[in-house]
Amino acid sequence: MRHYDIFIIKEEVREAYTGKEALLAQLFSEAFHTTDPNERCQLEKQIDFITETIPVFRMESLLKRRLKEQIGYTSLAGEQVIMLESNHQESHSRLEIKERQLTLKSSGSLLTETLLFEVCRSIQPDFFAVDRTGERSGWLRATKKHLIKKVK
Repeated sequence: MRHYDIFIIKEEVREAYTGKEALLAQLFSEAFHTTDPNERCQLEKQIDFITETIPVFRMESLLKRRLKEQIGYTSLAGEQVIMLESNHQESHSRLEIKERQLTLKSSGSLLTETLLFEVCRSIQPDFFAVDRTGERSGWLRATKKHLIKKVK
């Protein structure tokens, strides 16, 4: 299973860290993997400082509107969760929308994961995705300055 956390990075941070995405990825990775509660608290404060809140209901509404025609689309009632499945491609994704991040969990082929990334990218260009395994991270909007890279 692939697990991504996706954040909106503040514009001034995005501009300052363009080309230095590995440093952003390192911050998120340390926060994911630390077992020290004091260190986790400090790292979470840093993450809160460099990220923006996600307009949860607006994001959910836009995702629903753009995905409603997709086969295998489900929205869980009472929760900010979008699910896509493609049995033909054996692809399953679940996107949870929270105040400070999106959480995407996928398995199988990349079909539904890619579709969700594309829709998110079209809604908000400043998303930064971090694979929980620490192997991949980058901007969802691949432009000349914002390329998704493999983190070393």
